[in-house]
Amino acid sequence: SVNLPPKVAEVEADAARRGHPYRVAHLPLDRAIFDSSLFIEYRLALGYVDGAAVSDATVLDLLLLAHADFFVGGFGSHFSRLALELSVAMKGRVPPYASVDYPYCFHFLEKRPIGPYPPQFC
Repeated sequence: SVNLPPKVAEVEADAARRGHPYRVAHLPLDRAIFDSSLFIEYRLALGYVDGAAVSDATVLDLLLLAHADFFVGGFGSHFSRLALELSVAMKGRVPPYASVDYPYCFHFLEKRPIGPYPPQFC
């Protein structure tokens, strides 16, 4: 299965038109609470968003991503890294995956160069 958020109907139609056998899974959640340039952590602390709604959406997203047959994410994000790690733990193997930014690294919170990329915190 392929797990994609917002444009689900468009993705499903495109996959069907191309003859791909993908099953698209998504969560029908209102993601407006995440639509801001201010980090969600700050908006939670300031009381701008409901903590229970954010927690529920976060856990559901992690589980949905972890159940995917293939994983595509950005490993500059700890959320994506956690989703892949949860997937490995649930499946007992590393699923096929691709990163849209940095490769997966094992030096958590140490600033080091990664391949051709400049030094960054992992």
